[in-house]
Amino acid sequence: MVLWKQQQTALEMQRNEKRLYLQALYENLINKVITQTEYKELRKDYQSAIENLLSEITCLEEIQQNVCQKIENILNLQENFRATQISEITKEFVDKFIERVEVSPDNTVTVTFYFDELLKEIGGEQHCVIM
Repeated sequence: MVLWKQQQTALEMQRNEKRLYLQALYENLINKVITQTEYKELRKDYQSAIENLLSEITCLEEIQQNVCQKIENILNLQENFRATQISEITKEFVDKFIERVEVSPDNTVTVTFYFDELLKEIGGEQHCVIM
């Protein structure tokens, strides 16, 4: 979470820097340091960069919310698991905690719990494509 916050802060700083450049660009136009054509071209580039940075920031926020929700789900499952007295495997237990049971040809049994996938998702990388 700290890494995402640092990355988000860095992106926001870049965005603010681009905004300052955009403001300075306008001042250069007013002071006739650059032409109207140069101003329009550079303004378009800066605005595009600002929009891309905003998209990246939004994406990071969405990923962070997604991961927080998954952590909350795991904690809820963990709490339910601890609260359940297990003396035998009941239908209620299976419905609550077991996603899939597989028996291979060599009679090996693999049990997949619901929280297994949540743990994999949190441990795996999250990607965001910025266009």
